[in-house]
Amino acid sequence: MNKILLSKFLRARQSFHRVAQCRLKVDYEQRGTTCVALLKHLDIANVLSGGNEVILDPTAIFKLSEHTYCPRESITRQLFYEHGGVSFNMFMKWKQIQCHPALYNKTSDTEPASVVDFVNQEIEITNFPQPIKNKSQEFFIVMKDNATKSVLISQRDIFVNVNMSTLKPAPYADHCKELFNDTTCNKGPEIHDQVEKRCQSVAECPQNTLYTKYDKVSARQIDFQGHLNQGHYVDFVFDCLAEAMMKGVVHGISSVFERRIKTISVLYVKESKFGDELNTTVWMDDSDSMLFKFHVRRDSDLICQAEISLY
Repeated sequence: MNKILLSKFLRARQSFHRVAQCRLKVDYEQRGTTCVALLKHLDIANVLSGGNEVILDPTAIFKLSEHTYCPRESITRQLFYEHGGVSFNMFMKWKQIQCHPALYNKTSDTEPASVVDFVNQEIEITNFPQPIKNKSQEFFIVMKDNATKSVLISQRDIFVNVNMSTLKPAPYADHCKELFNDTTCNKGPEIHDQVEKRCQSVAECPQNTLYTKYDKVSARQIDFQGHLNQGHYVDFVFDCLAEAMMKGVVHGISSVFERRIKTISVLYVKESKFGDELNTTVWMDDSDSMLFKFHVRRDSDLICQAEISLY
């Protein structure tokens, strides 16, 4: 990877261009709590390319799925006013993104898709909220090629309801449970049950790691609650892995463009705020050379844990 390509690669996560011609189609009466977003095509900024090699920016995957959460935010505001300020205070606890082979539009393990193939896809993203448990709620998200109906990405998110006074997990209000229950919620396709849940408990970081990258939380990375936006942790771990490969410390792989992302799993442990100095450390799984594990820390405090597996 030359310096021009590296510069382009790192700039891709400095800003996220809006998805062009996005139409959000939601019919609450026919679809219940399920939300569908139809994207006419991707923005070119969603794609990272190196020569004939192409990958979809991991942060773009994260951002695209957020389109389907917009209707839920409208419901949140409505419930807030209807029930005296008691509503959702949901914080992301865990996320897993599964990239299926159809995403890369390849007929073999070595044939890459082109930038044109990526950008010209019309994509349907469907979010299937699951029944609320006592203090948590899970969401199933499926991203399909609207022409072929091939599954490109399947995703699982777990949110925890938090008491803003104590900052600890708290039971959902009854009116929230009435909205998301076994009757109103669509379980969604079985594909989610076929994917192993990973990275759901904290793993010990070994003494011998591959690489550590240092970052400082900037103002543009902060969300409305004053925390580092959850999507930027994906930036940190992916950039850490990319730099490790370029430094030559990952045996047999010198660039992220040599492989395709299979899964990204993230466990959120603590919040991070503006000005925090974070260090992201990557190591390779002992039994799988295509599985990389990460800790994001503030000094010795674990903020986030992640895994990335490659095809």
